[in-house]
Order: sequence, then C-alpha cells, then structure tokens
Amino acid sequence: MLLFDEATAGIDEAGEERLYEQIDRLKQERQLTLLLISHELGLVYRYATRVLCLGHGRSYLGPPTEILTPGRLEEVYGTPLKYHVHD
Repeated sequence: MLLFDEATAGIDEAGEERLYEQIDRLKQERQLTLLLISHELGLVYRYATRVLCLGHGRSYLGPPTEILTPGRLEEVYGTPLKYHVHD
C-alpha cells in the first residue's frame, strides 16, 4: 500500500503529471493499493478507480465518473462551484 497526502503540493503542472504517471506505473507493476489525498480533482479523475469525497458532514464513495461531477461536488461542498474543463 502507498499513501500520499497532497503529494504534488508545490509542484508545477508538468511535474504533477510526471509524478502521477510514475506513481500509477509503480502501482500497476507491483499491484499496490494507492491511497491518495488531493485537491487536484483533474488528476484524481484521470488516475483514480474509486473516490471518497468528504465535506459538510456528507461522504460519497464510488468511481470518479459518478463522484466528481459538478452536481455531486456542489452537494458535498454546499455551494455552487466554479470549474474549468481541460481537454
């Protein structure tokens, strides 16, 4: 099992991508479980198989496609969100 808490804090965008690629490769090669705490939802969406989202006494667990949606995130955080979709 690997545990990372805000592993990319202070790293530029290109460095974040490289680090996540390396972590993912290591996870696959060694068949490890990865527990990752991050606010970088785009990278979480891309690499996670399951997401636990916590906020305002609510919790949601499931695949990123179901959990990391604008509507669900507004429910969790209790406020409308502003977001930018990257291609």
